[in-house]
Amino acid sequence: MRKKRLVPIFALFVMIIIMAPAGIPTKTNDVASDVASVPAQVPLGSVLFDEAHTANASSLWVPGNASLFGWMLTENGYSATTNLDQEITPSLLSGYDVFVLFFPMVALSSNEVSTITSFVENGGGVLLAGTQREINWGFDSSRLNPISEEYGVSFNNDVIEGDTDSLETHPITGDVSQIDLQNDAFGSCSLEVTSPAESIITKDDADIAAYAESGSGRVVMVGSTIPFLSYRRENAGFGEDHFQFSLNVIDWLAGNPQREANVPEIAHITVGSGPALSSAELEEYEMSVGLYHDHTTHSDGQDTVEKMVEAGISSSLDFMLLTDHSHGTPVTIGGITGSLAARELVQRYGLDINQFIGAELSGVKHTVGFPLTENIFTSNQQVAVDEIHAQGGLALFCHPTIAYNYAEVYEAMDALGYDGYEVDNGGWMYGSGEGGLTHNFIGASDGHRVSFVGQVLNAVFVKDPSGPNGEMTQEDFADAILDRRIVILDRVNNLIYGEKVWVDRFVELRNLAEITVEDAEDVVEAEQALGHDVSLSEMYLGLAQAALDNWNPSRAIRMASDAASETALGISIDLTGPSVVDPDTAFDIVLDVENNNDFAISLNSSLYQITSVSVTPINAVIDIAAESSGAATRTGTPDSEGIVSYWLNIPSFNTTEPLSPVLFTWNSAIDNVTATAVDGDSGYSADVRWHMDAGSRKLVSSVLIAYDDGETSEEVEMDPSWNWYEYRLGPYSTATNVTVTVTVIDSDGVQYELEPRVITIGATGSPAPDLTLVIVGIGAVAVIAVVILFIKRRQV
Repeated sequence: MRKKRLVPIFALFVMIIIMAPAGIPTKTNDVASDVASVPAQVPLGSVLFDEAHTANASSLWVPGNASLFGWMLTENGYSATTNLDQEITPSLLSGYDVFVLFFPMVALSSNEVSTITSFVENGGGVLLAGTQREINWGFDSSRLNPISEEYGVSFNNDVIEGDTDSLETHPITGDVSQIDLQNDAFGSCSLEVTSPAESIITKDDADIAAYAESGSGRVVMVGSTIPFLSYRRENAGFGEDHFQFSLNVIDWLAGNPQREANVPEIAHITVGSGPALSSAELEEYEMSVGLYHDHTTHSDGQDTVEKMVEAGISSSLDFMLLTDHSHGTPVTIGGITGSLAARELVQRYGLDINQFIGAELSGVKHTVGFPLTENIFTSNQQVAVDEIHAQGGLALFCHPTIAYNYAEVYEAMDALGYDGYEVDNGGWMYGSGEGGLTHNFIGASDGHRVSFVGQVLNAVFVKDPSGPNGEMTQEDFADAILDRRIVILDRVNNLIYGEKVWVDRFVELRNLAEITVEDAEDVVEAEQALGHDVSLSEMYLGLAQAALDNWNPSRAIRMASDAASETALGISIDLTGPSVVDPDTAFDIVLDVENNNDFAISLNSSLYQITSVSVTPINAVIDIAAESSGAATRTGTPDSEGIVSYWLNIPSFNTTEPLSPVLFTWNSAIDNVTATAVDGDSGYSADVRWHMDAGSRKLVSSVLIAYDDGETSEEVEMDPSWNWYEYRLGPYSTATNVTVTVTVIDSDGVQYELEPRVITIGATGSPAPDLTLVIVGIGAVAVIAVVILFIKRRQV
């Protein structure tokens, strides 16, 4: 028997965050306008990014102040602002030290070109960045040439891929060892460099980056956007070099000395200041953290509803919005059926995670609709948006950078009536951050498997949540999106994104959570030092620490408060059961509770059978008087194959001081190893198998077999098949006793060592058949090889 606690004690995750919000355009009616503001003067300089010359969704690939590039500059002493739709004029550029222009899709007027060259002559710095010629998106760098040719550089209409470490010595390349030129959809173009420009980066024989000085100003020209976009997600090891290179470029253009880039662990990217709220007013808003846009086996997800919900609970989520695909043709499984199944599961067993109802409409350019009451099947983009709205839901445009044919819909979002879009999809963000200045935004998980649950989340701020017991509803969530009370939590890129007031509030709660958890640790440790069994408080403390790790400070505060409560400190609780069970053989599941409080408690518990087991009873109530103990025993009967898996949830303790629900998750391996004799001309062999059913396949990571035949002792992986894992022992020339131990490893990495066995392979005293004799006698003599196999469990 083993005892299993709810959650192990997790190491405290400390987030080091340095606040330095980027400059933003001025705002009207709580949404940023397209007019760039003149930045306040700062010691090192001010940078203006241009997105007024984007088209065909090129703005998604152009970084501005709401990007990792812009954030890094603010961390290193610059202000950063984005021009969204203004003509480039002397008055626009006045007050700025550096102007940044990425492959314009709208040609600059001759007046704009003259304004930029005059800006350089008068001491300004200009960064021009190109991209490869991309036929599908229609991108190229040729519209930079009217400016760059003034300094001896032409952007070529070609494609350069890969990376390079061919860097000339210069302040622009200081402390940079290499840069990447290609990531995801795009590579670089090459440059033609003539005087007065000087090349500083090459790839093979192609010039990639150059610089020039003119008048009292400077210009840097780079054939790729990647060093200014690819910092964290899938940066192929170039992230540190890219941050350093990006800062070097701006420092040189601004006339500042080259220095080491300061890059804090967590990026704060803000898009507007948000409403002006006092501290007291902010405290009226409850924060919930959860997942938006993920998939199950109801569509193309790799994991079941049960596994996704379990992953959500393990990731300390308050809510999930699962959005399986629906297409143009009606189906019975897909669309909202995954989220409906998740909600039914949670409600039936009282699990502590809300489930909202939605779907990803995929007969059109993908669009999430929520909350929904029924499935929508259509291949018409406008119909998709209209039918979502007809159900009272929001229409949110998905992953706009996923393919070039999404560009048209992205540019038409307002006309189609979209309510917002995914600024961040699975950590793919590129230059889309500035879209949050003008549109409602959300962060999408879109991971399709349990391993990605918790990587991209949303913190949602709601005043007076409308659900039971003060819980946030899906309608509250939708209202928060429309009111921009959302903070995207991107653990892939280590960034948080939203309006400044809500970003600041998230950080404030995170700091408070760290203090609250530390205080709870002190309380629990003091009780442990007195020899008290405080297992329930230990569980809550583990959940609090996990919530900190998982970027959910509000849950961490709640769980830490439960851990330190007098009621929880007076309760010890344990679940015991076998880690290995025999096929079709009943076993006990025992929930033991000790109540050291001076009042009675009553625990409601429910058990959910996931796979390969039947348990009775499902529901049980334990009434425990003051200063006494009690137990609830259930009987489980396993199937003959696979992994026994179940949850035991305690939704309520029925105490005066409310306590949060706790969930035990449990797996056991069924010990069903078999060995089958294999006839062969080369000797005696046996196939050893551990059997599993279809429901267990997703629960098994691998199976090992350790064997000792007296001459060889080895542990190897067994080979997976559809309904078993298998390994062939042999061949042996004579009968051989082999000691075998099989170990099953589940999807969480837990190992289940089955009972050792001794397998006798071959007929005792009989030699193996002689291959030569068999060949000689073929056609004349019937040769029968008798292979006798004995298998028994070794008594240990």
